Amino acid sequence: MQHEAGGHGFGKLGDEYIYHNAFIDACGCGCCGHVDELNTAKSYGWYDNLSLSGKTHGVGWSHLIYDSRYSDIVDVYEGGFMHSRGVFRSEQNSCMNNSIPYYNVISRESIVKRIKQYAGETFSFEDFVKNDKRDAGVAQSSARASARGRASYTSGANQHKPMIRRGSPLRMAKVRRHR
Repeated sequence: MQHEAGGHGFGKLGDEYIYHNAFIDACGCGCCGHVDELNTAKSYGWYDNLSLSGKTHGVGWSHLIYDSRYSDIVDVYEGGFMHSRGVFRSEQNSCMNNSIPYYNVISRESIVKRIKQYAGETFSFEDFVKNDKRDAGVAQSSARASARGRASYTSGANQHKPMIRRGSPLRMAKVRRHR
């Protein structure tokens, strides 16, 4: 549920699951998105949690890698958007790749930015950090695992690839208000 809310809801986040042991730009399958689809989504301002660059200064979360408040967990990890190679994510684990109740930092930041934008408010990174709860999902995840007597969760089995709809929901809100 959290995966869908972040990926297809407010966050417009990209899947970080890995189904193919292949480079994204060399994969010939017809079952998942490749470089063009990822770039199209990024051109809409989506998929902040994924990058085709493996360089620390070339990823959208570089500001988190070099921030002492997050540098212990944020880096550049290979694998995402269904491919093990050529796509990069910011943390080793999150609900976008393992269906656990934890969004990685760049995903949380992206969700807050989008909510602020929809509300007509200005995003402030310092306000985000001040209100960010790094361990909320991790603690909840551990408690659930203990209650169930197991520590594993099912990964993205039976997941559908994201549907990209052209247009901006912000423009649609303006159209609805003028009616």
